[in-house]
Amino acid sequence: MRLTVLALLLVFQIPAVLLAGPSRNYVGMTRGEVAAVLEKEAFRSRWSGNRFLIEDFDFKPGSLVNYSCRTSKDVLRNEALMKSRKWRCDFYPKRHWLLGWNGLFARWEFQVLDFERDKVVRQTALRNYYWVYGAAGESPYPQHPENFHKVNDEIYRSAQPDEDEMSSMSTFECIKSVLNLRENHCDKDEIGKLKLTLYEIPLAAGRVTEADLVRILRTVKYAPKPILIHCRHGSDRTGVAVAACRIVFDYWTVDQAVSELTDPKYGHHKKLFPNLPKILRKADWNKIRRDLNREKPDWTDRSNPVRRVPELENRIRTRLQNDNPKWKCTVEKFSLFAAHPDGGLNIKITGPGIGNLSALADHDFDTVILIDTEITNTDFLKNSHSLRVLAINDEKNNVREVDFSGLKNKDLKSLFLCNVRAADFAPIKDLKLSILSLRNVKGVDCAGFTSLQDLKSFTAVNMEIRDIKFLCHSPKLRYLHLSPEKSVDLSILPESVREKIRKKEFRILR
Repeated sequence: MRLTVLALLLVFQIPAVLLAGPSRNYVGMTRGEVAAVLEKEAFRSRWSGNRFLIEDFDFKPGSLVNYSCRTSKDVLRNEALMKSRKWRCDFYPKRHWLLGWNGLFARWEFQVLDFERDKVVRQTALRNYYWVYGAAGESPYPQHPENFHKVNDEIYRSAQPDEDEMSSMSTFECIKSVLNLRENHCDKDEIGKLKLTLYEIPLAAGRVTEADLVRILRTVKYAPKPILIHCRHGSDRTGVAVAACRIVFDYWTVDQAVSELTDPKYGHHKKLFPNLPKILRKADWNKIRRDLNREKPDWTDRSNPVRRVPELENRIRTRLQNDNPKWKCTVEKFSLFAAHPDGGLNIKITGPGIGNLSALADHDFDTVILIDTEITNTDFLKNSHSLRVLAINDEKNNVREVDFSGLKNKDLKSLFLCNVRAADFAPIKDLKLSILSLRNVKGVDCAGFTSLQDLKSFTAVNMEIRDIKFLCHSPKLRYLHLSPEKSVDLSILPESVREKIRKKEFRILR
């Protein structure tokens, strides 16, 4: 009989003032301050749906009420809790020494807080058994599959998860969809009754093609987020899929993506699958990005056709600040976004105090606008193969010499220069420009331009221009601005341009 009673006491242990879990001192805190600490520090279990619990202990017999909250605002909006004089909170589960995580009940250690005049005046640590709804052996702690990593706020990667791990990720990481890259396995059993969207793209790691990457990118782009990408080991097929996402969505360079793919912590098999880095380097990423955007545009409001890229923006801003300590970065002085429809990166940087732009060298930009900077070269544009627009302007009229060798062989369409001295005219004389604007630019001989067949707009302010013979091979020209006023012979312009002048379809500002 005594042994039976002892066994029952061991299983259904009465409350005791013994606490082995995390101990925090709440005495002197207001209800709002306690709620803020619980939001940040309180244990969140799978059993509570990733919420923290507060029980209203200021009750009449038989009327205990508990509340589950995600944030401190949930607590502040709860009138019953804000009026209660006693809380039970900061619950911390402990594994039973005999039954373990048994799926029937668990021992919870917790704090009892007494409030007077909206402040904690007394704190007591207790423990008791609470009924839970977990499956047998199910731990309340997060359960992750092997090789589990967070890529960004929208993408996770891992090896093959089991049913328990899938449930845990659905609770703690709020996974909404799963992309399975395995050939001979379906995740329907692991997902079970979970409200997850399943996508399956069977891949053979040794035969991945550019078309496979496009299918993966299309799926990731339009799937509910966050999404989990996995294969069997989470190393090769998952690695190349994540690398493609890095290049297209995070605007990493191919070298950066390959470096992450081959990082030893992900377990990539270099000798077995040397084809994976090769397909990343061979793919035409600009074309892939454009095709994805044309297929189903993300922007429904054409009046504001931009998309922020916060992770990349923060990374570049931090590097620029470290490289230029005197530069005071504000919202007005730095902005980066992806533009519709081609998804190219646009960046605008305003000085003073910034001259080292090496942080931009690893990225491919579509538009670069620099105002009052102290740059002396354009080497930071060496990887901007998609560069279409470049504007360099010193509004303080400080003519600074700039080496334009970084523009050599670029497919630049629009060039705006103001208060700049070109160290060498050769890199820009062969540019096939559509718009050319030069204001107080030294070291540039307009007559030396050789590839202005597509020129539509030409502006020259405070420039030494003797004649406009260099425009005689620009049949698409529609706008001409020369200042100070010069008498120019328009008869040397192409016949198509003179016809536009007669029809008043050509603007000339002098």
